[in-house]
Amino acid sequence: MGAGEDSQPQLFDEKVTKSARQDNRLGVALIALGAALLVVAIIGALIVNL
Repeated sequence: MGAGEDSQPQLFDEKVTKSARQDNRLGVALIALGAALLVVAIIGALIVNL
């Protein structure tokens, strides 16, 4: 992360880090939502097959 970017202002680095952290949280939420939907789909398929 930011290797060789020492010329960038510290404020810029902090802003990018905060933005990346928010994006990461969003990505984790989307993955969790996708996993939940997948589990619901599997359970639904099992119920239909029974």
